[in-house]
Amino acid sequence: MNILKEIVQIVGKDKCARSWMTSELGSSSMLTEFFEMILEDRFQNDEEAAEHFYPSSDSTASYRKLKARLRSQLKDIVLLIDTNQAHYSDREKAYYQCHKDWASANVLLGKNARQAGISITHDVIRYAEKYEFSNLALEASRVLRLHYGAREGNAKKYEEYREKCAYYNEICQVENMAEELYTDLVIEYVNNKTIKEEVSVRALDAYRKLEQRIRGHESYRANLYASLIRLMIYSSINDYENILRVCDESIRFYEEKPYFAKVPLQIYYFQKLICHSQLRDYELGMETAEKCRSYLDEGTFNWFKFKELAFILSMHTKKYVQAAKIYLETTEHKRFEFLPSVVKEVWKIYEAYLHYLIDMDELDLSKEKIVLDKFRLGKFLNETIIFSKDKSGMNIPILVAQILFLILHRKYNDAIERIDAIEKYRARHLSRKDNKRSFIFIKMLLQIPLGMFHQAGVMRKAKRYVKQFKEIPVEIANQASTLEVIPYDDLWDMLISSLENQFYRGGKNKSRKNQKAVK
Repeated sequence: MNILKEIVQIVGKDKCARSWMTSELGSSSMLTEFFEMILEDRFQNDEEAAEHFYPSSDSTASYRKLKARLRSQLKDIVLLIDTNQAHYSDREKAYYQCHKDWASANVLLGKNARQAGISITHDVIRYAEKYEFSNLALEASRVLRLHYGAREGNAKKYEEYREKCAYYNEICQVENMAEELYTDLVIEYVNNKTIKEEVSVRALDAYRKLEQRIRGHESYRANLYASLIRLMIYSSINDYENILRVCDESIRFYEEKPYFAKVPLQIYYFQKLICHSQLRDYELGMETAEKCRSYLDEGTFNWFKFKELAFILSMHTKKYVQAAKIYLETTEHKRFEFLPSVVKEVWKIYEAYLHYLIDMDELDLSKEKIVLDKFRLGKFLNETIIFSKDKSGMNIPILVAQILFLILHRKYNDAIERIDAIEKYRARHLSRKDNKRSFIFIKMLLQIPLGMFHQAGVMRKAKRYVKQFKEIPVEIANQASTLEVIPYDDLWDMLISSLENQFYRGGKNKSRKNQKAVK
């Protein structure tokens, strides 16, 4: 169902494609009804759709055929989407048109309409060369090499396309090498946010392998992946000065292209935003955010990743109302449900921290006409989250948030269990070298039961760790930027203020009679 939903959302936004579908299928056909109901989000799953269309029979086979027919129609209609709209960049328009033309050329060549097919192939290679679509340029040059060599016997043209074929074959090999080296590095990071110093070493080794091959090539894709590898060299050890340097160099490279290279520019401004978020530089961060946003299409994967960073920037600079607005704008977007589960789970974690701020009277949304869904603490404490399944770095903010809520609500026995759990997690999965701030912050949390949940007692017990924590500059913290949804030093101040000046000596969990924290 999600595959159909995704295609329907795209086709449904395009007047030309939608009109063609209605006229082709008929406004009252079952396929049109199915399309419209998916567009209106009337079905959550296949079972609901099957029950609607075939309520009085064994619907499995019939529904499967209906679904296959709609999918087949949608595949054809996708090619009718208007890709010449104003919001597309010149390179994006060329990308869609080139691929449509290449599909047409292959159909015509397959049908032996060689003059028409070769004519369109010339169009393809002209735009592929201008906008650096190397794979298309290689495929088109191969067709033209064969045509002028084996069919027309035109030696001059044959030589021209033989040289082009050799050139783009080399470019594609370099691009493929760069892409593979980058993917080898990034695959382990998709579900695991813990930063390891060896990533920097591996990235440096990968870049050295690539550096000689890429030298002298102005390739769009090869230089994109090479720059991403360079960024990993420094981002894995939080070397913000060099991250900003690589970003600025790369921005200059792509701004000199004869077309608007939107995607690379998105990436580099995105990385600059990470740096400013970590350095808590709100002014430069917002300036970069505005620049970054101008390059993003709303509802795309990169748009959602940008929203993550804008949220973190707001949280790290205590712009909590702005963070809440970003949260709602993101999670209520119609494309949110199509995100990978691992991305959606991050926003569940962000939601928990917003509610903690509300409970701590640090965030007041009453004047902003902003309403968050009711937060169910029990569900947050007990439900299985993707990051909990694999022992990844994003377990840290989950466990920390659980401890914060339990202490705030005086559920001290449960808090002790969670603190024991986070200590086991630290011992098994967290090294001081890889996550210095998280490592020491957890040490600070471990002092809470030792101080018997007494505000002054905890402060005394944690004093030496607080001192160690304050001596760690952010730029050498050596951990992923998103691990601290709220900076640990801010969280520690809130946590201390939520403790009472009385000892907890065990027994049942206390009820939180006074809703305002003791400050």
